[in-house]
Amino acid sequence: MTSMSACCGGDDTGRALVAGTLRGYRSWLPVRRKGLASGALPLASVQIPGVVWTKTLHARCFAPAFSDTTQTSEPSAPHGPPERGCRCGIYAWYRPDDIVLMHAPVFGVIAASGVIMMGTRGFRAQQADIVAVVTHKRGIAAACEQAGVAVYRRRRHLLHDFPTEDLTVLLDDSPTGEPACPDP
Repeated sequence: MTSMSACCGGDDTGRALVAGTLRGYRSWLPVRRKGLASGALPLASVQIPGVVWTKTLHARCFAPAFSDTTQTSEPSAPHGPPERGCRCGIYAWYRPDDIVLMHAPVFGVIAASGVIMMGTRGFRAQQADIVAVVTHKRGIAAACEQAGVAVYRRRRHLLHDFPTEDLTVLLDDSPTGEPACPDP
């Protein structure tokens, strides 16, 4: 299991599955707009570049296509992400400074919903809406604005409008209050 997967709810720490809406931070890779399907944004997942985002993304399990020996267990039947024992789901970090673990040119905020599996520094969700992005690329900005996604030119302005949520009650379950995943 990758360290990112462990920090974002893939380590099966026994945390409860949480239903609701949760703000998260993530990054994307830009993709060429030519040939994109209708409604697709020129943004791709960093971990699985073949996943091109729309304003709202619904998670699917790609475990059979990307299985490896580091996965804790293979789910026995088809399932809806996120699922314990699998790495599926839409990943995001709780705090914007944790995003340094994933270097990519486009940074933004999502509103995750549905079933959300909480990790120590991030989460995996069933569904996510892109709320806002920071980009200097005109093509990405135009496509996002057309889809109803707020576009910022400076990260600090986005973070002013979309600050970190206080999740202390949900996450502070260690005796020392220290996160289980080390800082990058």
